[in-house]
Amino acid sequence: MKYNLYTYDMLGNDEEGFEVNNVYLNTSNIELDDCDLETDDTLLAALKTQDLVSNSVDIDKLNFDWQEDSNGNFTIYIDYDGNPACELRPVY
Repeated sequence: MKYNLYTYDMLGNDEEGFEVNNVYLNTSNIELDDCDLETDDTLLAALKTQDLVSNSVDIDKLNFDWQEDSNGNFTIYIDYDGNPACELRPVY
């Protein structure tokens, strides 16, 4: 399955919270296999292998929110250290 990676322009701060101001296409046509989409760990490993996430990123600081659509594919929202970081959207 192919995905596009979108990153955010954020407004706010740690005390009051953050809000997504705008969403930007960062990387297109990321190829992910079914095995990459089994768990948070396998997804993170695949993103690290493709140099989309630094090897130093700790999975304990990440939260993956898997939202299934009507086609059975997932949009995956990723928070880092409690703040929105990026999302993976399926390419149809």
